[in-house]
Amino acid sequence: MTPSTIHLTSFSLALALLLAGCRTEGNSEKSQHTPKKTSVGSQACASCHAEIYRTYLQTGMGRSFSIADPAKLQLALKTKTSVYEPGSDFHYEVYERGGTIVMREYRVEQGEIMYEQHRVAAYQIGSGNHTISFIEEHNGYLFEMPLTWYSNKKIWDLSPGYIHRNRRFDRPISATCMNCHNSPTVRTPETENHFGEVPFGIGCENCHGAGSEHVALALEGKLSKGSREQAILNPGSFSREVQMDVCQRCHLEGVTVWNDGIEPHEVDIARPLVTFKSVMAVSTSQEHESEFAIAAQAGRLMKSACYRKSGSMTCTTCHNPHRTPDLQGRSSFNATCQSCHHEPALHMLCSVAEGTANKNNCISCHMNTGGTSDIPHVSFTDHYIRRDISNRGSPKVRSMESTSTLIPLLASDNSVERNRSLGIGYFEYFQNEHSDVRYLDSAISHLEAVLRTTPARSDGEDLFVLGNAYFVLQRFQQAESVIRRLLKSAGGHARGYNLLGKTLLASGKIDEAVSAFSDGTRAQPLLVENHLGLAQALFRKGELPGALHHAREAIRLDSLSYPEAYLSLGQIEHSSGNLSEARRHYIEALQRNPDLEGAFLNIGASLLTEQHWQDALPFFEQILNRNPDNLPALHNRLMCLVNLGKTREAREVAQHLLHLQPDNKEIRTLLAELPR
Repeated sequence: MTPSTIHLTSFSLALALLLAGCRTEGNSEKSQHTPKKTSVGSQACASCHAEIYRTYLQTGMGRSFSIADPAKLQLALKTKTSVYEPGSDFHYEVYERGGTIVMREYRVEQGEIMYEQHRVAAYQIGSGNHTISFIEEHNGYLFEMPLTWYSNKKIWDLSPGYIHRNRRFDRPISATCMNCHNSPTVRTPETENHFGEVPFGIGCENCHGAGSEHVALALEGKLSKGSREQAILNPGSFSREVQMDVCQRCHLEGVTVWNDGIEPHEVDIARPLVTFKSVMAVSTSQEHESEFAIAAQAGRLMKSACYRKSGSMTCTTCHNPHRTPDLQGRSSFNATCQSCHHEPALHMLCSVAEGTANKNNCISCHMNTGGTSDIPHVSFTDHYIRRDISNRGSPKVRSMESTSTLIPLLASDNSVERNRSLGIGYFEYFQNEHSDVRYLDSAISHLEAVLRTTPARSDGEDLFVLGNAYFVLQRFQQAESVIRRLLKSAGGHARGYNLLGKTLLASGKIDEAVSAFSDGTRAQPLLVENHLGLAQALFRKGELPGALHHAREAIRLDSLSYPEAYLSLGQIEHSSGNLSEARRHYIEALQRNPDLEGAFLNIGASLLTEQHWQDALPFFEQILNRNPDNLPALHNRLMCLVNLGKTREAREVAQHLLHLQPDNKEIRTLLAELPR
């Protein structure tokens, strides 16, 4: 029996409001739609709009994104931060080091720390009104970190979404996330989370459009009333529906699918939001009247009779987006309510006791306050205004135990496009929220039906998602067919080349996989996954220098997020007989992911090659402690035990292997030869 060496890792089955300034009169959104301008940043607005700029910086939006700064987090950093995530068996802590915020991940076994790593936060996201989360930056690639500060309760806990799936330091920051939590931010094409330049905070241009022409005219002294309306967008002059869309861009919670060829930073606020994206609610969030998500204000408001019957109510009826509610004064909300509900008889509907108990605050009686369905430890105002909010309960954080249906909230009138977006949405929900394969079935069903009768999107996203769903379900032949169709119509699709390469590699078509990954690296050199895939494909082909080059290139691009790159380096050195160097790379992989079975297996196998039986044994046992049926680890542990003369234990392992592989004649013969 020979050692099970150089374990080849398989690829992961889951891939991957400003209305007050510069008001104009009676302009339709159509007349305000201007040719594309460029962003200038909010500071360019400050010289002319000093007071608005000053108060806006104090709002939650103005403080939404910044450099990670310990000086702004003194209370949080003084608060005990030990958080344990039982599903992954990791502990987390946060501390300050040399003017930086550092997150520590570690694992304890038998009272001793057997693994730890320390990662530095580059950015903090969130105003601190409710939460502050943290982002790690590796050479332009942005990832969320696993702990969040929940300021309402003044505690540290797992970041939103991590309670169901601990993605550690590997949750990519998408362009959708970035462009709601920040000023317009351009993602590098054909990457998931690489950004060339990162601004700081939601700015004036999020709601007024790019300001280059407006600022240029102002600096030249040419900003007359007539030219101003053509130089900057003023949402206050839009139709009610488009005014709501300005806010709904980020305050309509759900699964977002961007329309054909649209990037999140390209939204033109003067046009209806449905021109740019679709949004789907998860059915469980629609089934309970009391359940609301943290960013669902627009959708909840539109359920209200106040909104439906007024004909004119918008978000800014109650909210001045340039000022915080505290600066406005809470009494201003009562005054807004009374501007419509001013008859004395209406006020008499409230009992004296109720009014006194709630300090005559309309919100306390008519807008529920409590937790949200998607973010723990927060207290938020539900924007569904109702006459009676008693006995409504408080929403629970969404369960992952049952499947849900996606319900269009914002969708095209075209039924074909609506179904196309639903298909993409089901895959997005599977990938990012709930990894139940039934969502893949729904994605496939919708997309197959659409693509049978209509052309694919020009950007190929529908074909890419369909191919990805097939790949996850290991339907490789169908995946290959769909992806080749994608690449024929959308050349330069680096993610498509990566998916094709993974599919071909899984099908044993090594030469074709090399070609696909190579095309992908040329289409977008910054898509790390193509370098990783090419390193693995070239290794399997026996072309070690090329494999070495691309593994090193993956590490050069991002040295922290891809432990598989170090595993590839180890495999290359291992196959060349450089066992000590191979082990060094395997250990580097484990320093980034202590659950990487291939690294443990290969360290042990390299020690078997040198006949260090006792030294090799713990590496196989480490795998078997978490995965008792791992066949390569069982075979190699059996070899160690036989050579160490541990007959009783060897027999137990051999019997377990026979249970898993009843037709394995080699194990059956060995078992017969072992002394009882």
